[in-house]
Amino acid sequence: MSRNVYGQRFVHPAMYARDELTVGGATFGYDEVATYEVSELVERDWDGQLLCSAAYGLASALFLIGILIGSLDLKFLIAVVFLASICLMSINDALGTKPVTLHILEMTLNDGRQVRFVDADSHVVVTLVARIDGARGWS
Repeated sequence: MSRNVYGQRFVHPAMYARDELTVGGATFGYDEVATYEVSELVERDWDGQLLCSAAYGLASALFLIGILIGSLDLKFLIAVVFLASICLMSINDALGTKPVTLHILEMTLNDGRQVRFVDADSHVVVTLVARIDGARGWS
């Protein structure tokens, strides 16, 4: 047994030449799949980095406003430069984040159950689809 990115237990199709598949708690044969749909989900995890950038940018702007209206001394300009540089580095880090691609195989079984298999490796999903099509005689 292996686990995919969501922690679902599954029998890796390339390693086991069996006629059944285990996804999560469901065990079924390849010939029991009535329909399937393959899709991709591409996402970037940059929300935290942009929030951090906004916080440092806001703090830098507040210090700058305080200096410009005269309530803060000019020595706080160092804080403005420091906070603005952290803000720019955070933006640069967020823009350098690579997207994560998840391949989703949604299967409807003959008894009406819905089973979703998600993996980051496209070859695993392609192998599953080939085995399903082979069980149907479509290969």
